[in-house]
Amino acid sequence: MSINTRKDCASSITGTGQSGCRKIKGYVARRFLLEKGLKFDKLTDSFDEATINALIQKFQLVPLPTDLGAEAQNQDVTFETIQKQDIFVSGTVYGWNVMYTADSCLGTALASLSSKRWDLLEVDEDGNLLGVETTDGFIKGFDTNLVKYIGLVNNDGSVGAKLMLRIQLSKVGSIEYDSKWQIIPPDQIDWLNLSGVDEILFTKVGAKLSATFACDESTPIDGLTTAKVRAIDDAGVVVPGFAIVAAGEGKYTITGLTPGEDYVIYTYDSVSASNTVVVGNYFYKSNKLAWTAS
Repeated sequence: MSINTRKDCASSITGTGQSGCRKIKGYVARRFLLEKGLKFDKLTDSFDEATINALIQKFQLVPLPTDLGAEAQNQDVTFETIQKQDIFVSGTVYGWNVMYTADSCLGTALASLSSKRWDLLEVDEDGNLLGVETTDGFIKGFDTNLVKYIGLVNNDGSVGAKLMLRIQLSKVGSIEYDSKWQIIPPDQIDWLNLSGVDEILFTKVGAKLSATFACDESTPIDGLTTAKVRAIDDAGVVVPGFAIVAAGEGKYTITGLTPGEDYVIYTYDSVSASNTVVVGNYFYKSNKLAWTAS
């Protein structure tokens, strides 16, 4: 049998009619980073709360805060002109400088993102998720070339200080962004109001465990339960009788530890095997606190 190397040009053309209910891309209101290569089967997977929460807990999905705007940093389409005729060389490569409120803790978080490879998901003003539909029936993010924290842009007396994150799609991701994007309605997830992980600080205040937001070290964290906090002994063994009881204003009474023994206490979700826990609509991840029982 001979090998057919001819391109079937007719079969690759898609109809341009606009009848029926059309999916129109709206204003980008939120951006999410998805672990590179992670994808979802349209037939068997679902964007339900449990699935999305587990991804956020494991930092496989990072909800970026609502931004102050994004400046386009595109590498424009390239043509070569030969004998007065334009010949296509390469398409647009999309990129943005995304600006956020100048928050020192957020700056640290944005800087940490550069250590991992990501794909990009967007959410429009109607709460629809925008991603890529692959030819084999999967949903994924747009392939990125770069996610890099640029740093602080100072207040110059006329405009406020901002943090800037550069996101650039790869050539493949730019083709996806141009012609392979898909709109996924917000059936079960409120993408516009989905929060990222808050770092919280555990300290020992008297005989009680104190939980505050790590950034300000003062705003109390209520709502933690025994199921959300773990204690291990100095051999690394989980303490089965450990428990916490809310005492108000971010304080918790500790029980089940042997006086005089050393332990480490931290947030832990045994279902997702993650140090990030879900409390209501929030995600919390604590430090590991050394604790000598009294």
